[in-house]
Amino acid sequence: MKALKEIATTFVILFFFYAVPNILPVNAGHAANEYLPVAVLAVGFLLLFFFQPAVKMADFVAHADDRYSMAAILLAGAAGQWLIQWEWITSGRPGINPESGQMWAGLCLMIGGLVIRAVVFRKLWRRFTTAVRSVDDKRLITDGPYRLVRHPAYAGAILYTIGTGVFLGGTWSAVIVGILTIAVYDYRIRVEEQFLLRQFPGTYAAYRKRTARVFPCIW
Repeated sequence: MKALKEIATTFVILFFFYAVPNILPVNAGHAANEYLPVAVLAVGFLLLFFFQPAVKMADFVAHADDRYSMAAILLAGAAGQWLIQWEWITSGRPGINPESGQMWAGLCLMIGGLVIRAVVFRKLWRRFTTAVRSVDDKRLITDGPYRLVRHPAYAGAILYTIGTGVFLGGTWSAVIVGILTIAVYDYRIRVEEQFLLRQFPGTYAAYRKRTARVFPCIW
């Protein structure tokens, strides 16, 4: 169900992006063109976080193995989105331009990130956790998207986050957010893999040697 809801998110974003401007009254066209990009991002983020397992404060306190890595991701994400919105506002709130290759590239990154996360949620199902901790079914998942990379959910999150900056026409904010996002997920991955090496000695070390961390042939 979570996977289906996340995939539905991409269609909602496309609806707001393409259909809404065509059904609004003519005299509302200018306002829609100016503020619709933020509406698209707001809907996407609400659905993205609403349909994934809830982040609980207890995860940060009760599970020492997490080492506050989830808190770092949330703080970095909030700071990154603030920077993206700030550049968009200071640049005069540019509206939707169907001929903009950058805008379409950003939208593709956002949708691609959501689809990747949906596939991962469907694969992990009840094993998905926000904190680094053990689950009842202690089984190492190495098939599906995990055949290519060890952390496909983080790949989806990184693509989606960077895509928001690109979608709104960001330049310096997209670069800063990209660097910040990769840095916090690199920390998270290091914490998580140390935990997995203890949980699956030998098995995870062999798995790590034959796969990339986040993006095949890149990282």
